[in-house]
Amino acid sequence: MRRLIHRFISCILFLSFAIGAHAQNVLAADWDDVVDGKCDDQNAAWWSSAEATRIAENVMLYQKDCGGWPKNTEMQLVLSTTQKTSLIAAKPGNVDCTIDNEANKLELTYLSKVYAAISDATLKTTIKTSFLNGVQYLLDAQYANGGWPQFYPSRGGYSDHITYNDDAMLNAMNTLRHIYQQDSEFSITAGATMITEAKTAFDKGVECILNTQYIQNGIRTVWCAQHHYQTLEPVMARSYELASLSGYESRDVIDMLMSIDNPSYEIRRAIYCAEEWYDNNRIVGKRLEDFVNGGGLDDIRVIDDLTAPDMWARFYTLDTNTPFFCDRDGIMKYTIAEIGHERRNGYSWYTYAGQDVLDDYVPWFPVWGNVVERNDILTPIYEPIDLSKDLLCYPNPSGASFSVSIGNKSIASVEIYNCFGQRVYSVITTESTLVINDHNLPSGVYFVNVTDSSNERYSQKLIIK
Repeated sequence: MRRLIHRFISCILFLSFAIGAHAQNVLAADWDDVVDGKCDDQNAAWWSSAEATRIAENVMLYQKDCGGWPKNTEMQLVLSTTQKTSLIAAKPGNVDCTIDNEANKLELTYLSKVYAAISDATLKTTIKTSFLNGVQYLLDAQYANGGWPQFYPSRGGYSDHITYNDDAMLNAMNTLRHIYQQDSEFSITAGATMITEAKTAFDKGVECILNTQYIQNGIRTVWCAQHHYQTLEPVMARSYELASLSGYESRDVIDMLMSIDNPSYEIRRAIYCAEEWYDNNRIVGKRLEDFVNGGGLDDIRVIDDLTAPDMWARFYTLDTNTPFFCDRDGIMKYTIAEIGHERRNGYSWYTYAGQDVLDDYVPWFPVWGNVVERNDILTPIYEPIDLSKDLLCYPNPSGASFSVSIGNKSIASVEIYNCFGQRVYSVITTESTLVINDHNLPSGVYFVNVTDSSNERYSQKLIIK
């Protein structure tokens, strides 16, 4: 027994010597931390080391013939000969390839970093081929309607649906945007054909986002975590993830749209309406509290707190925007206290993502958010408006009455648009300050456009409570 222990310790010491002290940190880390270079001493020189190239070879072994990778795999771990043989044999099966949990994004990033650091021409060629196959996987996986499934090739079930959950589709789109923009994200450059295909795929993805924005009683709202791969309607995933409006996943969908320069009318409309939905569906005066329940278990509950920051629910009903919660039985409940301890504490039912949306909207709106309608209300025209001028709508937020002022200049006309870009109010006047108390507008976000007597134009966002 003593001899066996001695032999075991000797093997460990040999492995430590062979791999190095730094590699022990890499081996113990999560795969995403390795890719991000967060391990101790994982400096610039490390990426050209024998350890880094060993891991790159692992990444290429895990890649299937379709170009995809599995998720939640610690690809930095040392592989035995048997394990390598098994991975090679599994390549043609193309099983479990996914864009979920940052799969594909992580592997492409790692290969790109090693490629940039090494000088071995043969290995660089091999890595570049693997990288481009990974990009091609994203192009092949996209549906004709512009969406991406969670897994490709199809494995059936909810993983076939268009997936915004965990940024799956957005990660694919961002990767392709880096490819066609040829920015500094990746060290490997694609060919002209792939660059063109990446741009087309990204644009189709944007179109899918616009087409999946849920329309509730004629009003655009936000998105579900997943949408049917054919009908584009919201669909459920796991038993407790029912078809719903997502207060969480929709945030990053909106961020994607806000990141687009020179956005189209359709993109702006989607952002206007989503921002208004978040503004109207905040949960005020409540917060989550940790406590020990009657059974002695750590638990959470919602309590009143007028000082608490606004929060949003993870899921809202499709018809009434009512927050709901769910156990594994799939039965909808309307308070978190009504579901069991396991799901109540094992899932994130509330989020502060809505505040991120509202905060990001503030700098976006002055740059891209102004609407000018001409002739046909269904085809609004966008024109730049100088927001440095002194238009003031007050109070803002307002109620049944508010004032519009442009300093000492005379107002010629005032037009108010809703989040669809539809004109809902207009008046001609010669006042320098106009009191509007007869608008009859429902609560929401509006855009006040003013033309003065010199035909100069002004614009400001107005919230009506």
